[in-house]
Formats: sequence, C-alpha cells, structure tokens
Amino acid sequence: MVLLLQVMMVYYNANELSLQSTNLSLQIFKSNWYDQCPEIVRSLSIVMARVQRPLVLIIGDFRVIDNELIVNMIKAAYTFLLYQEI
Repeated sequence: MVLLLQVMMVYYNANELSLQSTNLSLQIFKSNWYDQCPEIVRSLSIVMARVQRPLVLIIGDFRVIDNELIVNMIKAAYTFLLYQEI
C-alpha cells in the first residue's frame, strides 16, 4: 500500500508539471512583457513558442505519466485485491 501511495505522488506531480507548463505561456502573455527591453521580449517570445507543447514525463518510450494512468493502476490494484480475498 505504501508503494502505491509513493507511485501516486510521483504521478500526481508529473501531471501537475504538465498542467503548469501548459499554463506558462498564458501567464507570460498576461504579464507586461511588451514594456520590457527588446532582448527580454525576444527571450519571452522564444519561451512562449517553446511551451506551446506541454511538458510531459514518459516512462521509457512506453507511456506518458498522467492521472489517467494512475487511475487505471488503482483500479487494477483494487481488482487484484478483491479477487485475492475470494
């Protein structure tokens, strides 16, 4: 059970990383980036273009870590425990 909780914490943080990276472009756009010097405007433009694709963590070359994966793992663990009691 402790191992499942540790895995859930990793997966939750990976999902938060993905959500926050998607939100970063919007937050930069809402700031006063247009009042900055040209070097900063150029740098922020590059960052805004770069974060259009969400940052994700991948298990090897296999699967993206997200909340859907952890929900499926919890369902499988519950099913396994349910049938072990029979």
